[in-house]
Amino acid sequence: MNKKTITLILIFFSFLCILSGCKIGGDKNPTKDPDKTDLQIKQEEIYKLAKESGFSGTYEEWLETIKGIDGTSITKVEINTKGELIITLSTGKIHNLGVIKGTDGKDGIGIKDININSKGELVITYTDGTTDNLGVVKGQDGTSG
Repeated sequence: MNKKTITLILIFFSFLCILSGCKIGGDKNPTKDPDKTDLQIKQEEIYKLAKESGFSGTYEEWLETIKGIDGTSITKVEINTKGELIITLSTGKIHNLGVIKGTDGKDGIGIKDININSKGELVITYTDGTTDNLGVVKGQDGTSG
């Protein structure tokens, strides 16, 4: 994989992590370094993942690959009460990407019963009462050999 592909993959997974509220490596500072922010710790952990995935550059080079255009970054991502995805940038600009949360659909159907009838046909009965006959699946007895 090339450097750009790895970077895009890491940014995508980081974005998913932000949306889901996950915390890479837990809540604690594993280095016990009080001078490091949570962001610095997370960046170092993601850099380690990039190295494991084939990125060959230094930490500083990796940081350059994840900077946004003109230094713009995402500062907040949320889904509001209307189900809209709202992204706030470091410039203060807010992007409303619209509704991403759909309404509940109607339930599908399930399989209620599967039988082989007296004719050797496989018959599936669904929870809505419909059936499918898949034809003969049971062969005739062969002669012993």
